[in-house]
Amino acid sequence: MPSKCATGCGQRVAYGGKTCKNCPGPCDPDGKHKASSRIHNPINNPKWNPINGPIYGPIRRAKLTAARDLANRARLDKMTLLEPVLKREGAESIAETIARSLHFANRKHSTQPFYIGYTGRSREEERRRWLTKRGALTLGRDGQHVNTGRRNRPVLEWKNDVGITMKDAEEKLGFTCFEVYKSRLMCNARQVERALQLHFEDLPLGERLWRVADMGKKWDQTQDNKLHQVFITTSPLVAQLITRGIVVVKP
Repeated sequence: MPSKCATGCGQRVAYGGKTCKNCPGPCDPDGKHKASSRIHNPINNPKWNPINGPIYGPIRRAKLTAARDLANRARLDKMTLLEPVLKREGAESIAETIARSLHFANRKHSTQPFYIGYTGRSREEERRRWLTKRGALTLGRDGQHVNTGRRNRPVLEWKNDVGITMKDAEEKLGFTCFEVYKSRLMCNARQVERALQLHFEDLPLGERLWRVADMGKKWDQTQDNKLHQVFITTSPLVAQLITRGIVVVKP
């Protein structure tokens, strides 16, 4: 887009230029005039575009999320489903029922740290992996698990920044795992996991052992007929070990 000469002579120059051909030399050698116009231009720099700002940004993202959800639901409606797709209100009702059954936790306090998770694989594989720094796995086309290269950032570690292994979690920390919901649809299990995590979102880190609610894939792409599970992993010993400084909570 053409712009005016930085000297103020009124002539127009190409977008990348600073001065016009009539001016003897560059009066703006560092390009400050041009840079300023680009930085504060809401078209060239999305930071200055009001639709991405603190007022309109969340509204716009919510609309995009709602549109994607509708598209995903429409795709699932065309599949031969083994069970209906949960609505958000249904997932929240299930989560409320599960939450009331947890004798060790309420919305404001938990007597023992716990983790709420989802898996489409074996619960034996996933129940303690979130505690370790080992990389996340995905399932390859050949049916074998492949390391994605991504690393976990566990909430708990031994003192002196020593990572907790899955064997440590079971034998030294006494973590146990139990299933609270299962479905043949990923979207149903993920919605219940989300509602359950948000139910306990006010708990401080260290009582809840997940960092951010509703992370990961949310919608089925095909009907895989796998068992999708929501599970809770917890230990009655960890709160004491945190108090004694043997186990530390990583912010």
